[in-house]
Amino acid sequence: MAALRRAEVLTIEARAKQAAALAEAEGRRAINEALNTLSAAQIDLQVRTLLLQQLPQIIEQAVRPMEKIDSIRIFQVNGMPGAAGDSGGTSGGANGGTQANGTFPEQVMNSALQYQIAKPIVDAVMKDAGLSNEGITGMAHSLAGMLQPPAELRS
Repeated sequence: MAALRRAEVLTIEARAKQAAALAEAEGRRAINEALNTLSAAQIDLQVRTLLLQQLPQIIEQAVRPMEKIDSIRIFQVNGMPGAAGDSGGTSGGANGGTQANGTFPEQVMNSALQYQIAKPIVDAVMKDAGLSNEGITGMAHSLAGMLQPPAELRS
């Protein structure tokens, strides 16, 4: 008798679970059908809304590298020989071999400084592209690895 009651209980539980699963599936189907009828503008609105909801976390992660900046120093060097805006002696020719952009060492230094300013951006772009910024050798190894066919095609 107890076994019969246990079987009835299991049957009732199974029917209840089946009914719940069917109801959930029907609800999901209705939601999917409703989503399929959305216009492009409504979908764009939903995407923008989700982006706005995630914006605080995005900004938090974007500024995280700035936590490591100890200080920022700005040096005003207008008026120094070879600086931009210097009115004396940088036009070239008889002025000691300097050019409008400064002497060769100044040009090298300016290029190095400009690269260091842009380096985080360059590194991020290269990382997104799957490249290493360990100099020419690192880039060559990364590109070589990307250009090799998969192992199953090589044999």
